[in-house]
Amino acid sequence: MSSGWNVTDATRPNDRAPDSAAASRPVEKRERLSPPWLTAAIGAGVVLALGAAHPSDEEQTRSVASQPPSELSVAYLEAWLRIEPDAPRYLDLLGQQYLGLGRWDDATRVADKLRAMPDEQNRRRGILLSLAAAEQRAYDVPADDPARAERMAQYVELLDATSQYQWDVPTLRMLAEKARLAGATELMLRDYRLLAAADAANAAQWQEKLANAALSQSAYDDAANAYFAAQAVARTRDDRRRLFLAGMRVLVSANQVARACAEGEKRIGDLSNDPVTLRYLLDVARQAGRTDLMTTYARALTKLSSLTPTSHGATLRLAGWLPGVGADGRGLDGAAPARFRYLDGPAGVRALHRSNGPRIIRVADVGLARGASAADAAPSSQPAQADPKARLAIPASPDWDSPSRPAAGGTDANGVNASDYDLAFKAFVEARQLDDAEKLAQQALQRKLDPLVWTRRLAQVAQWNGHAPLALAYWLKYAESTGNAQAWENVYQLAPQLNDDHAYLAAQIFEADRQPDNLKLKDDIVNTYERLGRPEEGLAYLKRHATGSQRRALLEREGDVAQRIGQDAEALATFQTLQKEFGPSSQYALRISSLLYQKGHLAQALAELRSVRDVAGTLPADAGYWRTYAEVARLTQSDEDANFAYRQLLRTGKAEALDFNAMTYFYQGYPLDAGRTAEAEFRQNDSDLALQAAIYFYTQARAYDRVQALLDGLDAQQRDKFAKSGDLLATRAVYFQQIQRWDAALDDLRVASKLDNAGDEVRVAYLWALVDYGSDDELRTVLHDYRPMVADNASYWGAYGAGLLRLGNPREALTYLRQQAALSDDDPLWMLSLADAEEAAGDAGTAWKIRQGAWKDLQARAESGQLRFASRRRQGAVVQRLAALTSDNDGVLEAQAARVTLAQVFSNADTSRQLLVNLLREDRRSADSAKVADSLLGDSAELAPLKPATDNPGQRDPSLMSRQAVISATTRDVGLAWALSGEDFDLARAWLAREYTNRLLRPADAEIALALENNDRDKMAQLLDRRQGRMPIENEIEANERLGRAPQAQTLAWRAADGAPNNDAVHTTFTDTILRDRSNAGFDLFYSRQAPLSYLESSLIGSLNLTSRIGVTLEAIQRNQRTVDTSQLAWVPAHDRIFNFTVRDRTVDRDLAFTLGHRTELNSFFTGLVSAAFNRNSPLTTTFQVGYNQFTDIAPNTQVAATRDFGSMQMLWAGDGRWYGQANAEYDRFHAQDRTYLGRGWRFGGELGYKLRIDYPDLNIRLVAERGIYTPSNNTVNSLAVLLPTGTVPLASEFMPITTTQYGVMAGFGQDYQNTYRRAWRPYLDAGYIHDSQQGWGPQVNLGIAGSVIGNDHARIYYSHDITNGTGVATTQVGVAYRLFY
Repeated sequence: MSSGWNVTDATRPNDRAPDSAAASRPVEKRERLSPPWLTAAIGAGVVLALGAAHPSDEEQTRSVASQPPSELSVAYLEAWLRIEPDAPRYLDLLGQQYLGLGRWDDATRVADKLRAMPDEQNRRRGILLSLAAAEQRAYDVPADDPARAERMAQYVELLDATSQYQWDVPTLRMLAEKARLAGATELMLRDYRLLAAADAANAAQWQEKLANAALSQSAYDDAANAYFAAQAVARTRDDRRRLFLAGMRVLVSANQVARACAEGEKRIGDLSNDPVTLRYLLDVARQAGRTDLMTTYARALTKLSSLTPTSHGATLRLAGWLPGVGADGRGLDGAAPARFRYLDGPAGVRALHRSNGPRIIRVADVGLARGASAADAAPSSQPAQADPKARLAIPASPDWDSPSRPAAGGTDANGVNASDYDLAFKAFVEARQLDDAEKLAQQALQRKLDPLVWTRRLAQVAQWNGHAPLALAYWLKYAESTGNAQAWENVYQLAPQLNDDHAYLAAQIFEADRQPDNLKLKDDIVNTYERLGRPEEGLAYLKRHATGSQRRALLEREGDVAQRIGQDAEALATFQTLQKEFGPSSQYALRISSLLYQKGHLAQALAELRSVRDVAGTLPADAGYWRTYAEVARLTQSDEDANFAYRQLLRTGKAEALDFNAMTYFYQGYPLDAGRTAEAEFRQNDSDLALQAAIYFYTQARAYDRVQALLDGLDAQQRDKFAKSGDLLATRAVYFQQIQRWDAALDDLRVASKLDNAGDEVRVAYLWALVDYGSDDELRTVLHDYRPMVADNASYWGAYGAGLLRLGNPREALTYLRQQAALSDDDPLWMLSLADAEEAAGDAGTAWKIRQGAWKDLQARAESGQLRFASRRRQGAVVQRLAALTSDNDGVLEAQAARVTLAQVFSNADTSRQLLVNLLREDRRSADSAKVADSLLGDSAELAPLKPATDNPGQRDPSLMSRQAVISATTRDVGLAWALSGEDFDLARAWLAREYTNRLLRPADAEIALALENNDRDKMAQLLDRRQGRMPIENEIEANERLGRAPQAQTLAWRAADGAPNNDAVHTTFTDTILRDRSNAGFDLFYSRQAPLSYLESSLIGSLNLTSRIGVTLEAIQRNQRTVDTSQLAWVPAHDRIFNFTVRDRTVDRDLAFTLGHRTELNSFFTGLVSAAFNRNSPLTTTFQVGYNQFTDIAPNTQVAATRDFGSMQMLWAGDGRWYGQANAEYDRFHAQDRTYLGRGWRFGGELGYKLRIDYPDLNIRLVAERGIYTPSNNTVNSLAVLLPTGTVPLASEFMPITTTQYGVMAGFGQDYQNTYRRAWRPYLDAGYIHDSQQGWGPQVNLGIAGSVIGNDHARIYYSHDITNGTGVATTQVGVAYRLFY
């Protein structure tokens, strides 16, 4: 076909020119077979016949088109086209033949000719032919061939081009189908729209197809619009309903419920009275929460209702999977939007599938007696579990209990059925149209709909609507008719609100019968009987039911009721029966004893209580028994019973203020117990008398720390009590005197004596305080003021005479002292005071005689053990031991002191010395272990601890510690006077250095502790320089260190360790003092592997302290390194060498250091580091560092290739000894070793820990977290290309760490052993589980063993495994370290 479709005549083989010879040959005359005319006629006939047989062009076209594609047909058509080159019919046929033979390129060329023609029909033929060729070409390629997509795109492009032409309906249908198959959704939808416009008669059909197609492509908006458009042109009401509902369902399934509501309002049209439509619209409105539409549709639906009652049960559709509806169809009436699930829409469909589909349940099958209904998907206001075994017998009441129910499926002319009432009811409830719902329920009952369902609904909605009386009436009717537990529960709740005890009683009896084991219900029934004024019926109810397993409980209640209504005899008999059948019981004994007590039979009551005390418990409920037992025992003066009962009462934890008051009175003979019970009473009732008693008895028991703790714990209002009460002030003054706070005691007595309610005892006490430690001026003023009342009041004589004697008026003093001595039965102490007065008055002989008599009396008393002198005693409740144990100990000490003094005159020095030694021993013993601290009560949670928390000397109030440690004033005075009077100055100096000190109220050990706690350097220096008293060696060492007196601290530490070599605490102090910041030398050797790098690091280090502050350190480090993964790190230098020289200025509080270093690896360069640590001795230590060209091991590539410039801050917090933590922040700038910038980074970290043990093994647990944020630069670092595999571009990011977050929990012990000197070898461990943002969760462990080898050294062997922040790669190290201290 190189010449096209035209064949020339020159190509024909038989067409030749006549030979010239032949032409010149003479023509022979031939014989004629027929005449010429006949020949002409025959020829004409043949021509006519051939013409008749030749087909027309149209017939030829049809003939070719009807034949299957073949090369013959193609040749034929090509021949024709040579004759008629642009004949459209032949071109079209030829294109079809080409398509049939798979010659798509030829077909495309034919199509191009057609599309180029001016006639639109031919252009349409051309584009259809192009479309067919492109379609076959696209589908000829396998689906997984990349060419397929390209050809499909060309095909879709041609489909899109068809929009340029007008098509008939069949062609549009064909084009739409092709677009669908090609996935060209928009083109398909366009064609369907064209179909709808072109085929008006079938527009609804095409719009529906358009909708279905759009829906299949999830084009919900287009689908809905198409359905609504189809509805608009639909011809029948059924079609309009179907299409309208289809459009609505599309919007609902697309979760466009709000739009669905709007479209429903706009397009409902003539369907506004269609029940099916209204039901659906109502359901959609409920889903959307459109209460206005719910109300509108529900009202419209109910207006269509005209049900015809039948005698058969209605079929109700219950979704068994709905919340609140059981498998048997039971549930609660009404509706609550939060609990509804619907059977349409995405959420409903999903729930439906999960529940294996809905269940259609006939009410007749499950029994409406159970309260099932179609609206039972909503919860009641108080849900209750109905009895699954309940069956009801429907009574014969025609108006209520024998309803006529609508027939199943029965409808009226409008198609409204019984379920429409259910739907409308739910809608009204959900829309909060409770009035409508209530009216609808009443209407349903009037129409004879299921009364059991609608009675319940009416009751429920009336309850919701606030019509409680109506609700109660219908709940009660429903409950009585069905026995439904839910209904009875509602009656149970509503009846008390309406004060309807009759209904309430009925509900209670029902519940009690349904729950026969529920005693509370029976109690409620009895209470209701009593409220109704029928207690005897309640008692009878209990008697009837007091059988079986509940006999005991109901008999107890019977006894209670009998006693409550005044039938004591029956109550006593009942409790005696209980004690006989179920005893012994403390509670029954308590009730019996109470009844006996009321009759005055105390002995019988005590015997009953005592008989069960061995089985009585100490639970809070038993407090009443023990209280009554103690009271009856006290009234019958049975101390053993009372003590036993009081101890048990305390164990119950329910002792009251009156109980503690009674105990204080009872335990006077045991002042520590009396003080504790008085304190407990004060804690409860804030009583002045209880506070006074607590202070008084604690002071008598010498429990001075308890008094101080009590006083310190008073609030401002309680402290104000002292300003108004002379008794409280006088009692506190006695305490102050005992602890030698003379000024405080004097202040209290001064104020107390001036109060209006001050008595003689307070004034006398004030006078004695002035005599002992007051000023002369104040004493003189008071003596003058008191003179008018002294002459006839013996209570003043002794103090008044002593005051006069102190002021230098012995003659007048003798008047009162002689009278006092006569009243005191020649008490030796008073006699000695009289002798002093006689001597001062100039009568030395009389004084000598009096003293001689006193000496003899004292000696006789000492030999007989009666050195203690009698005084006015208080009567105790238990025994008369208070007289022997709680008298003023100073009386004994003064008697012994008098013997020491008199022995120098009436005996010899050795006797006097021995008496002084005994005095010292007795004084110390009496201060520390007084018998008055004995306790009958022991420890009790209700009382202050028998051994207070402050008994630990390390925790006590220092003032109280010292007051108990400092020897009494009497003993000090006598001892010093004895030593000096004998001119034994060495003994006097020893006394002064060891015991006497001065009159400070706090000893040096307490004061040094306070000074250290407050970091009071001036006070520490004062105490150390003054050297008053004994102080703990640890405190003394620490104080010297804080003051910078390092040599003194080290000397003390060395002596302490030398004197106690096996004392761990002393040894720890020694090492912390001697070896901290000590000069040392040593080495480190460890192997590390962190892919792709491994290395062996060895280092030598030595430090030397030039002065107490200045020191230098030399360090040499070498790493022998290699790559273990050449795909990441192709090559590394074999060695990395670092030399550092550090100068340090270190004190106790801060540490400043500067390090200059040199490193040789890829390059050779200098490094620098400045660090500063502050507050090293405080709980919070802060460290700052700034570094230049510093080594970094954050990541292997970074370690080999880079350095870092950084600034950091770290804060270490020591807490209270158990809690500790740290936080740090660091900013880094990374450079290659030739200072090419690589990037920057931030590092933040922190941890918080808690020590479970303080001593080794010091178990601890801590939370840790670290965040590294790194930003690489865009630089290409050619100098580092040698480190990377061939072909890898040496970008900065190749050598930068990666951003990583780590957090986790760690636990361990002995971490301090890693770098701190310890003489014993001990293991340490730090292990945990860490989450790395690159690697996930993984273990982290650091373990080893450390100790001393030769004594003054420290060695460590260790192993560690962790994930380094910034790499996500695990690092494993194993090594050894050693330091020698010198």
